[in-house]
Amino acid sequence: MLTKFETKSNRVKGLSFHPKRPWILASLHSGVVQLWDYRMGTLIDRFDEHDGPVRGVHFHPSQPLFVSGGDDYKIKVWNYKQRRCLFTLLGHLDYIRTVQFHHEYPWIVSASDDQTIRIWNWQSRNCIAVLTGHNHYVMCAQFHPKEDLVASASLDQTVRVWDIAALRKKTVAPGAGGGDDMRGPGGGRMNTDLFGGGDAIVKYVLEGHDRGVNWASFHPSLPLIVKRRGRPPDTKAWEVDTLRGHVNNVSCVIFHPKQTSLAYVTAATHGLVEEAERLGEQLGELRPAVDTAHARLLSPPTPIMREDNWPLLTVSKGFFETLATKDSERAKGAPGAAAAAAAAAMEELDLGDVGAGWGEEDLGGIGGGGEGEEGEEGFADMEGGEEGGEGGWEMEDLEIPADVAAEVASSAAAGEAAQFVAPTPGVSAVNRWQTKCSLAAEQAAAGAFDTAMRLLTRQAGIVNFEPLKPYFLEVYQGSQGVLPGLPGLPSLVTALDRSWSSDAAKQEPTAPALVYSLGQLEEQLKKAYRTVTEGKFSEALRLFNAILHVIPLLVVGSRKEADEDYNIALRIELKRREIRDDPGRTAELAAYFTHCNLQRVHLALSLRSAMSIFFKLKQLNTCATFCRRLLELQPDEKMAAQARQVLAACEKSPTDAEALNYDPRNPFDICSLTFTPIYRGNKFVEDPYTKARFQPECEGQLSPVGDISKIGLDASGLVSSPTQLR
Repeated sequence: MLTKFETKSNRVKGLSFHPKRPWILASLHSGVVQLWDYRMGTLIDRFDEHDGPVRGVHFHPSQPLFVSGGDDYKIKVWNYKQRRCLFTLLGHLDYIRTVQFHHEYPWIVSASDDQTIRIWNWQSRNCIAVLTGHNHYVMCAQFHPKEDLVASASLDQTVRVWDIAALRKKTVAPGAGGGDDMRGPGGGRMNTDLFGGGDAIVKYVLEGHDRGVNWASFHPSLPLIVKRRGRPPDTKAWEVDTLRGHVNNVSCVIFHPKQTSLAYVTAATHGLVEEAERLGEQLGELRPAVDTAHARLLSPPTPIMREDNWPLLTVSKGFFETLATKDSERAKGAPGAAAAAAAAAMEELDLGDVGAGWGEEDLGGIGGGGEGEEGEEGFADMEGGEEGGEGGWEMEDLEIPADVAAEVASSAAAGEAAQFVAPTPGVSAVNRWQTKCSLAAEQAAAGAFDTAMRLLTRQAGIVNFEPLKPYFLEVYQGSQGVLPGLPGLPSLVTALDRSWSSDAAKQEPTAPALVYSLGQLEEQLKKAYRTVTEGKFSEALRLFNAILHVIPLLVVGSRKEADEDYNIALRIELKRREIRDDPGRTAELAAYFTHCNLQRVHLALSLRSAMSIFFKLKQLNTCATFCRRLLELQPDEKMAAQARQVLAACEKSPTDAEALNYDPRNPFDICSLTFTPIYRGNKFVEDPYTKARFQPECEGQLSPVGDISKIGLDASGLVSSPTQLR
């Protein structure tokens, strides 16, 4: 073993080496894809968008891409340089076991528990072939490294070798269009799901295992296939060309009697005469009657949800763009169309009553047009008036500069020829936040609540998000600025970026603005402390819980631990007040209260309370320890005088009336669920968020310290500072 990587996940489901760099992809059962540098042994990046285990992953041989497939029935293509998912391919109906890029063509092959293998064109984002034939889960599918073959392994105890030469020929043929032929009926083409498609056919069926086959792989140079079954491990190598070993004739499997009648009906209804006759001869008297009048082609559904992968920007043309388009269409019409339009306009204006006094002088060549040009005969009678008449139209020659005339002419020509181009849609600030930000608080502010919750579960073991819901909503609303619009128009919403500066001319969004800050929490903490001093323990507990709920949605410059001691101390005190009828248990809880990490004034108050309770119960030996600890804090004179008097009385008879579950000399933590001490050296389980300790039997329960995390859940630690990601 050269190196070992460990991560907090139940299982690693898939691996893929980078073709050039010392990188390896690991797809995990937790739904995360991790990118490791196996020479340095460091985690480079992580990709988390799948819902459920990710079973297959594969690097592209030349581009900065990788593909992943998981139990959410989704195939995702990622760009690891941009650190985001480019698009999602949908079509499989069950778990996806493996995915792989083709070494030459823009293809992806995927194997699924829906008993099919699919080949996708990841450039056009279409499914170009569906390979059917297995009758159990397809555990693996791989391209041959050189030839037009695909090998698949299934739990039906077989390995199938598929010939995809026809698919390659159709893809590289001129005008093939990438082989996307699964959208329409395709003339008389046979149904792809029933026959496996004409572009991918079964070449060999390899049998021999008495259990399901989990994996099959081509040899890189020899005509061999290695396949592996499950428990107990068993591996076989097969020579494809000669089909040696436990292999039967492939044709006997293709024309199984149970499938021949179905094949005959399909061929007959789709116009495949020769195929139908051949299958009919095999059926003989069992040939079924076919009603071709009501037959129709069965096509698989479109496997891509375009509304998710291709967001469109709707842009409407304005008034002047519409006029320009209409003028351009008229100019491209048949000869004489402009003259006909002008004549129609003249008729609508009804110029019959216009007098001769307007004149009809020549414009001096402006606007062009020569004698005899088609389409301008309507203006022939306007070029001059009768001799001796009045001044006509009185239009003198205008001396237009040559450069101005040329500029106007070129602008008019460009306006007619140019097509309307919609503006390029940009990436919104919210999308940039979701792509670039890695903290849970930032994902919540960007509206990606599901991503934020997954991060908090993985980092802090938080599973109960109901108490966090109002804080999630506040964080999201605080990252958006709203400007009311005019009456009848929607409001304008803009994203508020945390790094925005008025001095910068242009800047890209980097991180959302957050409504919670460390200063606000410190003020809230001071208020909670004052409430404790006033003895309002229920209100203080509510305030401390609110602080614990806000901390996961806080971004600070450096890491600070959540202080859970006050939560535990207040719950101990409230529990003590509930069981006043049990003096012994009341004394134990009062003693535990004094061992919480409290402020000096609050510790003094807790020691005075414990001193009074133990003195009344004649626990004089233990009471003396509280007196000494109280005097060490140097309280005010009144409290110190009382402690000295009690200490003097206890030292006269240093005995305890009864044995309690409390040893002041042995350090311990307090279980906040059972309210019992966990002495040093004893086993315990932790709250992954607050690090509060509990008795082992509390594992799996919801932690009462904040009521949001699960006791004993594995977690990597809360990330609330960008410095923790470096």
